[in-house]
Amino acid sequence: MEKDIVEDLILSLISSENCQLIEIDAILLVDAIQKLKKFSAMGIGGRDVLILATMDRLKVSTIATHDKNILALKEYRRIDPVLNPPLKLEIGEKFDEKDI
Repeated sequence: MEKDIVEDLILSLISSENCQLIEIDAILLVDAIQKLKKFSAMGIGGRDVLILATMDRLKVSTIATHDKNILALKEYRRIDPVLNPPLKLEIGEKFDEKDI
């Protein structure tokens, strides 16, 4: 993709009324570090735990992802939009890698 197209797409996304940018403050960072301790053995890293900590702060329970490690988290409602039909896992529902 050309640089201008990517820039336009990003600007369009962040200017949408459905997009909310959150500052990373000390409390969010501590929450992310706690999640990193809990989930790092599952292959979930720093960026992912920051997303999860932000979701928790904003009381967002659903994540769209194709990441097997995130799909394994039972604490969230998970949707894998890559599959046809999309895989939908409710909170508490177990993920089976055979499904993807």
